[in-house]
Amino acid sequence: MRYVLMLAAVLSGLLAAGVAPGPAQTTPQPDEMVNNPAYSQWARFKRGTTMVQKQTVTLSDGRKIEHDITVRLADKSPDKVVIETTLTPTMDSMVSSTRTFATFPARVKMGRVHTPRASLDGFAEGEEDMTVQGKKVTAHWIEAITKAGDEVTTRKVWSAWEIPGGVFKETIVRKKGDQVLSDSVLETVRIKTP
Repeated sequence: MRYVLMLAAVLSGLLAAGVAPGPAQTTPQPDEMVNNPAYSQWARFKRGTTMVQKQTVTLSDGRKIEHDITVRLADKSPDKVVIETTLTPTMDSMVSSTRTFATFPARVKMGRVHTPRASLDGFAEGEEDMTVQGKKVTAHWIEAITKAGDEVTTRKVWSAWEIPGGVFKETIVRKKGDQVLSDSVLETVRIKTP
């Protein structure tokens, strides 16, 4: 959860601020308060709603690191939501499960939720039909490319309003030249509602 919603905000920042794209509208300034997409994407659900995801990271030497991630709406009010995330390794490891809590206020400064497309090295978006628990949803995807020296990171996020937290799937590929340094896939496995 620590970074997932930030990329989705490239597109949702304008919508969260209540601004429809078009020539007559302007993007809110970085200091202006806007609706927080992270809050909006969780507040529609009942307290206790849980999403189970699986993350698999394949490293350049072929090793795989796998985690089960359980994300639960622990608390909500008109001012904030509190999200509990439990990360559990699924392979033999010395690392035990970790549990963290994140608080997302209902309103934040635009600069915290909107990444200008001009700051990215590449951007694309589209829609794709996907299925979760036998239910078909139309997911909006965005793909962002960033470069740091000779390293290139391509992150693609599929989101849908029917999904708690909004994010249905995410892939991150890090490359140095032609060599893949890591390839990460995060997918929603199950959603439980109270």
